[in-house]
Amino acid sequence: MPITNCERCKREIFRSEACDYCGKKICAQCERASQRVKKVQRLVICRTCWGSMKKRGAYKNKMNPAQAVVAAQTKSEF
Repeated sequence: MPITNCERCKREIFRSEACDYCGKKICAQCERASQRVKKVQRLVICRTCWGSMKKRGAYKNKMNPAQAVVAAQTKSEF
């Protein structure tokens, strides 16, 4: 397994996960929360994205980022 660096804190990591909202490869300490949406799909949000209320709302509503953009556009049309 290759050793990589966390894109958020620059720590060396063996296993990384990508934040579904910003796309950064993050370590376990930078991962704020994760939830299993379906049997094979898992949503991960980093601590930086947790501070953005739009991204946090999309995470809590179990939407991936693409669904959140579509929901925001349809909400602004009304």
